[in-house]
Amino acid sequence: MSTTDTKTKGTYAFVSLGCPKNLVDSEKMLGNLSLEGYTLVSEPEQADFVIVNTCGFIESARQESKAVIQEMLDLKAAGKTKGVIVSGCLPERLGGTLLDEMPQIDHIVGVFGRDEITTVAERLVNGATEQREL
Repeated sequence: MSTTDTKTKGTYAFVSLGCPKNLVDSEKMLGNLSLEGYTLVSEPEQADFVIVNTCGFIESARQESKAVIQEMLDLKAAGKTKGVIVSGCLPERLGGTLLDEMPQIDHIVGVFGRDEITTVAERLVNGATEQREL
């Protein structure tokens, strides 16, 4: 896990899964995080937190999304990242059910809450422990 300097609020890794619309949403979230002072790193193990932007349209995409989320949760359990935020279609579709299934997720953000990603990131970096849905 990286240590952050005074110029950045924190570091994060980003995994984008799914369709071209999801890519556009990912780019918007990346831009918002950058504007707020967060630094993107290429490896989840180097990040304070990880965002997984998921697809939930077809069963195979849901399964891939859940597998990637679990990989990131395993890194969290091993102490290699502080938190996991799940965004996109899967939390939009499943909502709190996803948190019930994978309670180690720190926060979920549906497709209509993507502009709130910086708020969620700040909560996580500042130590908020309750699960939140946006």
